[in-house]
Amino acid sequence: MREHAGVTREELKQSAAVTTAVLLAVGLVAAWSVLIPGVDAWENIVVAVIGSLKLTGPVAAAFAAWVAARKRRALRGRSVTTWTALKAPLAIVVVVVGSFTATVLVLAVKTVLTEQAGRLNLAGLGMGMAGLALYAVIGWVTGWLVPNAMTPLVAGLGCYGLFTWLAEGKTWADRLAPGTGEPYDLFQGLAGAAFLDQTLWLLGIALTLLLGWAAVVTRQALVLAFALLAVLAAGTGWPGC
Repeated sequence: MREHAGVTREELKQSAAVTTAVLLAVGLVAAWSVLIPGVDAWENIVVAVIGSLKLTGPVAAAFAAWVAARKRRALRGRSVTTWTALKAPLAIVVVVVGSFTATVLVLAVKTVLTEQAGRLNLAGLGMGMAGLALYAVIGWVTGWLVPNAMTPLVAGLGCYGLFTWLAEGKTWADRLAPGTGEPYDLFQGLAGAAFLDQTLWLLGIALTLLLGWAAVVTRQALVLAFALLAVLAAGTGWPGC
């Protein structure tokens, strides 16, 4: 059976499928607990799936850390190209974002079959995806730095504790935790502009971490330049978060 960076292709496919199923199940349970009872509105779905990131994010981080630890051990002593470095973490981001999309679709079916109100805030969904990507990148970098069997568990629990603490904080750091803000009023709708700013902020931070890591691993100045551009992108979105 052919191996891909220390993990067989079959293992990668199976682990990705299992992770998607787990993320979908956890996401639905977490989102359902956030849904406002008796309210069939698109905004309600957006708030619910963003709230589910508190649980799905750590799962994504743990999965990313597991793959990164195995890849690090497999590539030890080898020269790494930019594509080799970025291919696996980008694939993980696709998997976790895909599970997020599936969660949204399942919840949307209920709203479509009933009397829906309001509109689906795409900016809010984009912010949720960016937040989930940040979780995955943090897990990947952690797994690469500490390729240990316990690292996935530590990455998952660490992300849960960190983002829970950030969400409850009152400093600038609370903007790292994706959320709709409190209190939330369905009758006032959701602020699309704020979501766009936070999407740019979270995506910029995720790209900065990923490209910064890739620049160190590959020792490519061009990758570092792109990482600096990602910092500027994050800074553009930060004031409006």
